[in-house]
Amino acid sequence: MFATNAILCLKDGTANELSAPVKLKWYSACGQFLQWTIEETSAPVVVALGERAYEAVVRAYGIARLSFREAVAGSPIPVDGPRVLFAVYHPAARPNTRTLGQMRADWNRIAAHLKKLHQIVAAPPAQAPLGNPARADEVIE
Repeated sequence: MFATNAILCLKDGTANELSAPVKLKWYSACGQFLQWTIEETSAPVVVALGERAYEAVVRAYGIARLSFREAVAGSPIPVDGPRVLFAVYHPAARPNTRTLGQMRADWNRIAAHLKKLHQIVAAPPAQAPLGNPARADEVIE
């Protein structure tokens, strides 16, 4: 899983300025690196932390944009190949926009998808064909 707020370049300024409100231009300042960074991780799931991050990922991949609320409430959004995108409200926004229960439900939806992926990856090997299987110490000619 790769989670992103989509701001990939450090903001200019002192430590106090770094915690200042985020400017829209910061999301696009390093946008050319966003898709590359996601692909380098090989993560099958991308989680966009907040509406601006969601919009940045959608723009980077040329995905048809749903409203942010639809993206949060909906199914995983196909990105490329098996990779999917989940949108969640930024955790810092919880006091204003989401209850703790709603945020837990958002993350539980992602967890369920990851568990499903793990079951596919960790599936047991196919059983040997029925019949008279060879023992490990037998030579088959």
